[in-house]
Amino acid sequence: MKKISAFLILITAVFCFRSDAQSNMVTMPPIEPGVSLELAKWRAAHYSDIRYKLNLTLEKMSPVVKGTIEIRVNVSEPPASARGKMAGGETPPIILDWRRIAGHEEKSTVSNVSVNGKLVSLSTNWPPADAGGSDFNEHLIFRDGVRLGENVIKLDFTSPILTSGSAITRYVGKEDGSEYIYSLFVPSDASTAFPVFDQPDLKARFELTTNVPMMDGGATWKIISNSPLTTRRVGSLYGPHDPRHGDAKFGGEIPWVTTEFA
Repeated sequence: MKKISAFLILITAVFCFRSDAQSNMVTMPPIEPGVSLELAKWRAAHYSDIRYKLNLTLEKMSPVVKGTIEIRVNVSEPPASARGKMAGGETPPIILDWRRIAGHEEKSTVSNVSVNGKLVSLSTNWPPADAGGSDFNEHLIFRDGVRLGENVIKLDFTSPILTSGSAITRYVGKEDGSEYIYSLFVPSDASTAFPVFDQPDLKARFELTTNVPMMDGGATWKIISNSPLTTRRVGSLYGPHDPRHGDAKFGGEIPWVTTEFA
């Protein structure tokens, strides 16, 4: 009886060891709509030192905001003891959040995508068959060209400006017809405005440049951000002395949660 008990204990110990070893080799989480707890933990273990360089162009009564974004993120492989290690020594992919608003999907576009200086095409499937990345289930996933250490993703995008139900909202004053555009990224709507890591434990440093009409019926567009103003220029599109358009740049070294940035 003692021999049988010892044998059972040995079998149990071997099974536990093998189960733990296999769990350490779990690949990336499934690509599902939204940000699951599993995906959030996996990204927090692999990504750090995130920076966004965001350039937005606003036009009077436009249904979309046009923009470009440069995303810098450090990709690392956690220790072998950490859950979620990529099998076979593969470099973890970069998984951004990019959610289209129902009924306005055509207003959300991405183009001219590059990863570390190399143009990348996007598939609507995951894994992609003939592309370097995917636009799939409310995420942009990049695999080709991603390396351990710092990675730079650049792309152009458009996203909707609506009177309600969007991260970028328009209000037109009833008294004087003045146009107001403001952002509201809570609880998880930043990813409907631009591709982003939309989870609270992935704070990032933002640099924001806004390009707007400076003179609109005699009134000046005013731009407000919760980051410090660093530069303001007039006539950036039409020449150094043309007052019709201008830009303002905001930025700082304060890391923001995406829901806090404005």
